[in-house]
Amino acid sequence: MLMVIFGAGASYDSCDTFRPPTPGSDMESRPPLADELFQQRAFFDQWVQQYPECTTVIPRLRRHTNSTLETEMERLRIQAEREDQRAIELHAIRYYLRRVLWHCGEQWLRRTSGVTNYAQLLGEIRLWRNSHPSEDVRFVTFNYDTLLEHACERALTMPIRSVSGYVSGAYKVYKPHGSVNWVRTLGDALGVDEKNVEHSIIGLGKSLSLSAGFHLVENPGQPLLEGRYVYRALALPVNTKVAFECPEDHVAKLKADILAVTKLLVIGWRATEPHFLEFWKQPRLNSIPHKISKIGVVAGGVDLATQVQNQLRASGIEGTFLLSAGGFSEFVTGPGLEEFLAD
Repeated sequence: MLMVIFGAGASYDSCDTFRPPTPGSDMESRPPLADELFQQRAFFDQWVQQYPECTTVIPRLRRHTNSTLETEMERLRIQAEREDQRAIELHAIRYYLRRVLWHCGEQWLRRTSGVTNYAQLLGEIRLWRNSHPSEDVRFVTFNYDTLLEHACERALTMPIRSVSGYVSGAYKVYKPHGSVNWVRTLGDALGVDEKNVEHSIIGLGKSLSLSAGFHLVENPGQPLLEGRYVYRALALPVNTKVAFECPEDHVAKLKADILAVTKLLVIGWRATEPHFLEFWKQPRLNSIPHKISKIGVVAGGVDLATQVQNQLRASGIEGTFLLSAGGFSEFVTGPGLEEFLAD
């Protein structure tokens, strides 16, 4: 089985025509790296203004000079367990992230005319699978955006019209951290003002109650689904995730698929998700080493790729590593992708 794992770096460098020249963004709508999620951009500021409840924590999330964004967010998450106002602020952060990344994705696809590295990669994987019909293919993305879904429709003729549709086809797509187009419904409507739905839901703080189940919506501002108010289903970017923001059956299928991986490709992912990496340690419990024939790492340079390699090895993932000297654009347009897919 071939598994491809995407992180924020994949969406950041997702178009060869508009390669990122240096750290930071040269275009307002470029999908941001994790550390850029709260960057001061005119494109982002409109959503800060729409959700002023989060302005009290934005300075910390922009600065984090002596730590990572995930570390700062983890501190806020712990505080939110004790204080209601902090919980309100983190609800607003989720709404902010949903708006920013939904509209970044839309604008980026317009800017690139849908010509993305995701689409090219999936097209080449389709051709590879046609000549290896016994091989299964799985995609795992830790990104909230829907650039991968767009590429699935373009390159694999795989339109995804429901949350269950992500894992019901020949190619399966896992989104452990949720998605900008996923929602959950509220357990009850107490405290929700129908004239000010989003802000009254944010204002529920620690009293927010959610029903089981995840649903797909087509509008970022959609307040209702089948007569019930909705809440945005995406996980906060924190160091320690106590649960995934996706259906339990997706997690179970992902866990099982990991045991069958023989070829692994990592693109723009730092391999710093302990909850997910624990899955790769499971075979060792049965004294079965998790040996993968080929592991490709694309991280924007050899030094960064080496860091990812070290993270993977620390989780018990071993095999022949191929470290890319460049980013996603260089990988799909150069010899790297062909070398990885070669037998």
